Amino acid sequence: MSIPSLLIIDDDKEYLDLLHEALEENFKVKCANSLQEAEQILSNKEFFDIALIDEHIGKDKGSNWIKAKTEQNTVATSFVLYSGLATEDTIIKGMECGADDFLAKPISLLALNEKLKKLITYQDKIHSFESEIYSKDRVINVSMAQASKYGSCMQLTSRLN
Repeated sequence: MSIPSLLIIDDDKEYLDLLHEALEENFKVKCANSLQEAEQILSNKEFFDIALIDEHIGKDKGSNWIKAKTEQNTVATSFVLYSGLATEDTIIKGMECGADDFLAKPISLLALNEKLKKLITYQDKIHSFESEIYSKDRVINVSMAQASKYGSCMQLTSRLN
């Protein structure tokens, strides 16, 4: 199994370095300290398993960026938003923007690691279910096509008799 990829966006360079160091053992980590830097990374057509984004990135809002990117489906499978100002309004806005989870700072690095690994496990289960559904759909489509051909053959046979 390949190592899951993680994009972290935070304008606090020290915090970004701390998160990178704490998560690099279990994830292939790329960091950006602005949304513009994140866009440069994404211009290489990279797709991440998880994007971990601070709500306040300079004057920009991580939740607004997530909302735009979830509609495009070109950045990550899952988004996790975090903030040091975790008011009820911020949490609700974070979940409404399309984030899969919201975390309040300070974040326990051990808990964060476990939470992200669990999110990858959920992604794997969803992919497995999607593959199973696709496979069953194919079987149904093939069966219907064969039944249709059989029905046509039966009609032709009855006309000939």
